[in-house]
Amino acid sequence: MVGGRRMSHNVAMVDEPVNNLKLKFRMLTKPIKVSGLGGVVTYISAGVNVKFALGLQVVYVVDVWLANIGEGVDVLLGMDFMYATGVRLWLRLGLIQLPDEESVLLQDGPPHYVGRELSLCP
Repeated sequence: MVGGRRMSHNVAMVDEPVNNLKLKFRMLTKPIKVSGLGGVVTYISAGVNVKFALGLQVVYVVDVWLANIGEGVDVLLGMDFMYATGVRLWLRLGLIQLPDEESVLLQDGPPHYVGRELSLCP
């Protein structure tokens, strides 16, 4: 199952949670053969445009391809869209820096040790 879809040859069923998102899937007339995880051959069988809202003012629309990559993986989302749009991760500070310099706090914020200075010399 990938992206909430179960792929079975040329038939795709949308699971209930994903169906609630009202995404418009584009089924390909001919699946695209690609090399999957570990070199295993798999097929891209559909695509969908997904809208990401980062912060209050920045929205990106990303084209996501759907394929059955197996191993119980529901979604595999690359970070190439972040690079292309200029989003930077500041993991040490627990922030995402958007292209317009707006900062978004990650879920749990910075680690508890941020701001402490530890001497590395005896």
